[in-house]
Amino acid sequence: MMPSRIQELEDRIAELEEENAILLSKLEEFGEDFTMAFLHDFANNPSDSKFGLLRQVLVDLTKAARKKLREVDEQLKEVEVGAGER
Repeated sequence: MMPSRIQELEDRIAELEEENAILLSKLEEFGEDFTMAFLHDFANNPSDSKFGLLRQVLVDLTKAARKKLREVDEQLKEVEVGAGER
């Protein structure tokens, strides 16, 4: 008897889940090495077109970090003023 289409799809899903587990394992194993190599390449040639997305993300994250720093500075000033009133 031939396997049903549903069984074929379930088997394929099981295969893909196994492949996914292997890929995740390799990513965990080599992710840091890849990241460091990528950042070194970026430092050596930041104008390379392959770093366009990274440059934009860095700009966005820098803006967000500046905003958070301003918020923290304001909170610290409020705490200092409150402490000085006691």
